[in-house]
Amino acid sequence: GLGSSDIIHIKMDSDTYEYCKNNVVFTALLHYNAVCPIQILLYPPPETILDGMMMRYARIDYAQDIYTYCDIDILILKSLRTLYEGIPSNTIRTHIEGRLHDSNYGACFTSEELASISENAPGFSSGKFIIHGKELYQHLMNMIGSICKKDSTYFTVDQPFYNKVLYALTNDKYQMDLINQYYLSSNGRNYNEDTILLDSIVTGK
Repeated sequence: GLGSSDIIHIKMDSDTYEYCKNNVVFTALLHYNAVCPIQILLYPPPETILDGMMMRYARIDYAQDIYTYCDIDILILKSLRTLYEGIPSNTIRTHIEGRLHDSNYGACFTSEELASISENAPGFSSGKFIIHGKELYQHLMNMIGSICKKDSTYFTVDQPFYNKVLYALTNDKYQMDLINQYYLSSNGRNYNEDTILLDSIVTGK
């Protein structure tokens, strides 16, 4: 479903690029630019896992209306455009993966904050999200960067920061809605002929 007005950004560190550049599949992908441009965004090798995970929140310039982020372990099986249907401006479309009171999502909240939030409040995956609106995109990236604590040791690394900002961002100006679960499959569960994103997530500690 990609066209000439789309662009693919691949974020990676320089060591990973040096390793991958002789890989047949990777080099074939880089030559797949007849449909749309592909840009590799190189970063210095991260000193910690958190530094590496925070690359996803490094702001980039783009001319398109919609920004989509997907982790490297997500297979895109069909056109992403179906996931964009009906998404309003100034909205982030994200994916419920658990409960906020689970530390995998809510570890960045204080106990007082969690006590004021329903035990059924959802926890969101930071591995895939869609943003319609450049101002919201910039605001989200800036906020996550500003609250990230370099000495944090969360099991899900950056994801608690992502959830903290999502709950803070939902207001009269910015909205949040959900990627349709019908088009998502995690570890093969709920897979169907219309599945768009096949996420090979690993659960448990």
